[in-house]
Amino acid sequence: MDVNLTANIVNNTCRLSVENGGEITLPTVTRDWFYNSDKSDRLSPTDDEAGTPFTIHVDD
Repeated sequence: MDVNLTANIVNNTCRLSVENGGEITLPTVTRDWFYNSDKSDRLSPTDDEAGTPFTIHVDD
């Protein structure tokens, strides 16, 4: 499934740029990826789990 995410700049007091020409590729996982075999949550909001890094620069 392809998903396009569009953000609207509400207040343009600074200039932002996103690496890779604004393209950020995030992996697709099934719902089961988020749970252990006993159906408990695999991750909690405070876990420092590696993901797909991307950078947003504040240029000005």
